Amino acid sequence: CRGMTLNADAREGSVRAELLTEDGYRVGGFCAEQSAEITGDSLRHPIRWNGRRMDQLPPGRHMLRLHLRRAEVYAVTLLE
Repeated sequence: CRGMTLNADAREGSVRAELLTEDGYRVGGFCAEQSAEITGDSLRHPIRWNGRRMDQLPPGRHMLRLHLRRAEVYAVTLLE
């Protein structure tokens, strides 16, 4: 996966994303604190982490957790 985008409306708030291992542990460098804050309304908000790229993820299966503050998410798209 090259990356991810969100279809989200965060005009009144924000969204942050973090990646978890399949056991539910946070992946270092891909935590909500390192996530670029998503605001505004867009069909394709890029999900980014400060200084990290998706190809730097350790091997294995991962889960995505979204932290919403007065926002709505309609879809997540994986970019191949």
